[in-house]
Order: sequence, then structure tokens, then C-alpha cells
Amino acid sequence: MRDRLLESHVIRCDETCVQVLKEPDREPTSQSWMWVQTGGPPDQPVIILDYSTSRAREVPSRLLEGYRGYLMTDVYAGYNALGAQSGVERLGCWAHARRKFVETQKVRRCSLKVKPGVPISP
Repeated sequence: MRDRLLESHVIRCDETCVQVLKEPDREPTSQSWMWVQTGGPPDQPVIILDYSTSRAREVPSRLLEGYRGYLMTDVYAGYNALGAQSGVERLGCWAHARRKFVETQKVRRCSLKVKPGVPISP
């Protein structure tokens, strides 16, 4: 599956923290990470979940070693080394970009005392 993923023109990658309660040599309160990578053609998607005790940049570099193509991620700096490699073009995540616009709109509405549903103009 990993080979099929690395053949993708576009790979989306994200990480999220998980808590594992019973893991050898680790406290139950330790943070671990689930790295999600998706790609492949629309009719045959590839989804890979990788567990790691680390969020360091070495993890995505190892998971996507040898990849050439478009890499869609959030702005987490751990992806910077991958994005700097020749043949890798890093793309921003629309969901994360949209979130910033929504947050800005909420702040402006509060400061301008505008009701929801009313357009905000400059």
C-alpha cells in the first residue's frame, strides 16, 4: 500500500495526538501521534495510518521518503523538510485556511457588533 501511496500525484498528510493508556515503558498520560496519509486515484483511494510516539519532522520524512509530487498539509513545521525536497510541492490545506477566515470574521463581528448573517464590508 505504501508503494501505491507514493505513486500518487497528490498526498494529503496530517497528524493528531492520541493517548495510549497501556504502552510498554510509557506513562498513560504520554502523548502519541497518529499520522494519516491519503492519496491514490479517486476510484482506489489509499489511506494509511501510522502510529508514532513522536511528532518530530523525522516521522513524515520517513513515512514519505522518496515521494515526488504534491503534498497537502497544514502549516505544522514538521513538514518543512519534505516541502524543501526537490520534486515536492507543498500545498496548503483549505480547511485550515478557511478556519482562519471564520475566526477573523467572528472577531470582526464582535468588534463591530454585527449580527450573524449580515455581510461585513470594509
